[in-house]
Amino acid sequence: MKHLSVKFESFSSQSTKFVGSGWVFLSAVGFVLGWLGGGLWFGFTNNWLSFLYAVTGITTFLVVFLIQRSQNKRDLAINLKLNEIILSLKETDNRLVNVENMPEEALRKLYEFYGENATSNHEELDHLGGVINSKASQSPEESEESPKKT
Repeated sequence: MKHLSVKFESFSSQSTKFVGSGWVFLSAVGFVLGWLGGGLWFGFTNNWLSFLYAVTGITTFLVVFLIQRSQNKRDLAINLKLNEIILSLKETDNRLVNVENMPEEALRKLYEFYGENATSNHEELDHLGGVINSKASQSPEESEESPKKT
């Protein structure tokens, strides 16, 4: 079973790279243009239309699962990297490691908590003399219009 999983992982990885290449995109464009040209030449019969619908339907069905598998793997890798950063910093809250496994409602509450905490920290820094000034919170257009302080 493990051997089959390793083979599938290799196949999935190679398929993802292949499907995401420029050559496959150009081939798909060529296929559609050839199908369109053939349809103009021979007429767009029901069989002609059904052929394209079948090919695109099957391809889309398979590629959706391939994309999802690729995204799951990428998400896992990003989470591992972020967990490593969290664990390496002494000031961080280690309870956030593997936070992606929490229920969505709990994640929303944590998001709100950290959003409120970040706002209070910004106000505290402004009050203390300011590492964060009003210019840092402005958009680039606003900062260009406002006069520079000397």
